Amino acid sequence: MGSRLGLYGLGLDPCIVCVTLDPVRISRSLKRSGLLRLVAPCVICLFPLARADGCGDACKEELIYAYFERLDAVYKSGSSSRDIDALFALFHPSVKYEHPAYGADFEVAEWREGFEQNLANGSFNHSQAEEIRVTQLIHGKDHSAVEYRYGTRTANGWTPKDGPALLALFGFADEKIALVREYW
Repeated sequence: MGSRLGLYGLGLDPCIVCVTLDPVRISRSLKRSGLLRLVAPCVICLFPLARADGCGDACKEELIYAYFERLDAVYKSGSSSRDIDALFALFHPSVKYEHPAYGADFEVAEWREGFEQNLANGSFNHSQAEEIRVTQLIHGKDHSAVEYRYGTRTANGWTPKDGPALLALFGFADEKIALVREYW
């Protein structure tokens, strides 16, 4: 009991210590002190929870902003297959693209083929000043809702194109984008 009070006396909750520090080092230390039997249930319960969401909000934002930056590069006049490769490097191997309003439901190979065909047809012709900007993010478990707009960089900043903002739902798995579902 004295050892248990010692951890609490320092203001450290054993559960928090186990979750936030190196688990191997902690378990050795706890084993030596005889506390392992007291905190093992905590470790068993909390380690899976701490790792359940492999992509937290910062990870999701990084992937979303990278997606639109790389999508912008693909859409530019003079883009290449390397730009498509860079975009697809963000995707989980089982990524899906869906656009219910247009009946789009693509697996990764079919989606990539669409980009390659558009590149070959010369369909990507945005100017260097045109870009997509994320205007709002709402994060949930393994998903983020993204409001974005097309616009143009100007001498005064950025001017959105006329029309409403667009909405997409992103899903994440293994710190990669696993779903892009458009709602516009």
